[in-house]
Amino acid sequence: PAVAGELHLLDNLIMESTMESNVLKMITKKVAVHATALLTVVAGGMLAPAQATVWVGGNGNWSSDGNPGWNGAGVPNAQGAVAEYLGGSSVTTTQDIVAGVTVGTIRNGGTGNASWTVSGGLINMDQDGSGGGFALIENSKTASGGHRLNVSYGTLNLVDDTIFRNTSNSVSTSGSILVQSIITGTQDVIIDNQNSNNVGVGQIRFTRANTYTGNTNVSVGALELDSTGETRFLIQDGGLSNSIFGSGSVLVEGMFRLDITGLTQSVGVWNLLNTSTLTESWNNATFSLRFTNNTIFDDMGGGIYTSGDWTFDQSTGNLTLGAIPEPGTVGLLGLGSMTAALPQ
Repeated sequence: PAVAGELHLLDNLIMESTMESNVLKMITKKVAVHATALLTVVAGGMLAPAQATVWVGGNGNWSSDGNPGWNGAGVPNAQGAVAEYLGGSSVTTTQDIVAGVTVGTIRNGGTGNASWTVSGGLINMDQDGSGGGFALIENSKTASGGHRLNVSYGTLNLVDDTIFRNTSNSVSTSGSILVQSIITGTQDVIIDNQNSNNVGVGQIRFTRANTYTGNTNVSVGALELDSTGETRFLIQDGGLSNSIFGSGSVLVEGMFRLDITGLTQSVGVWNLLNTSTLTESWNNATFSLRFTNNTIFDDMGGGIYTSGDWTFDQSTGNLTLGAIPEPGTVGLLGLGSMTAALPQ
C-alpha cells in the first residue's frame, strides 16, 4: 500500500499518495516527460499492485500457481495486479478461469528473445476500478529478435484506458504486440510504440473484430489495423464519435464498422481518423466500411466510399451524412469529443 507523501517509480508511472480527512481520493493527470514516454502522476489511493506475479516454467493454465505457472505469489486476479513473464523460452499461458480475470498490467519483460502468449478467456484490464487510471499491456524484452507479446483468442475488456507500450527491440513481422483477442469496452486505447523498428516489423497490431468504442490515440510509433480486423465507431448526434488520432502512424487494412443506432439527425460530419496529425496509409484492396446491420459502402475510387447519403473520404478521415460541407469547414466539425478523450 502507498504511504502518505511517498513516491513510487514503476515503468514510467510515478505514484504519489496522500491522505486527506481519512478519505482516499484519486486525481490523475498526464505530464509531458519527453517525446517518447508517458508519465502519469496519481495522488491518493491504494496504488501498489494488488499482486505482482511472474510466470515461471513452461506452458500451463492461468489458474496454476506453481511450475509451470505463477511463482507462488498467487494467481494474478485483482485490480492493479501485474502479470509478467521474464523467461528466455517462448511459452503460452492459457486463461482458463471461466469467470475471467482482472489485471492492471500484462508484460513480457526480461532479457531473453522469447515470446509470451496469453491465450483464451476473458481478461479485464482494470488498474484502479475508477475508469480514471491507465492499465498497461507491454513488451519490454531487451533482446534483439523475433519475440513478441501475443494476447490471443479471448476477450480483452477495457475497464480503464489501456496503454499498449512497446519498448522492446523486437523485429517480428507479426508485430511486437500482437492482439488476436477481441477488444471490448468503452475506454480508450493509447499506442506508445517506442521501438524504432516499428514500421513493417515491431509494430503493434490488432487483428480481430473489435467492439470497443473509446478513442484510439496513436501517440508514439506504429499501429496496424489488420485486414482481418474491425474498428468500431459510435456515431452520435452533434458530430460526436470516437476517433483515431495522435502523432504516430497507422496502417488501415481492415474494416471500419459504424454504429448509427442512436443517431437522429439527418446531416452531419464526423472525423473518424485525424489525417492532419497522423501519418496514415490505407490498403484499399482490403479496407471497407460497413454499418452494424452489415450494409456495405461502395468504393467509388480515389479514397471515396459511399452508401446512400453517407460518404467517407480517406483524405480527410471524415464521414459525412447529407450534403458535403465547403472545404475548410469539414475538418472542424467532427472533433468535439477528441480533446476530452486525451489523458490530461
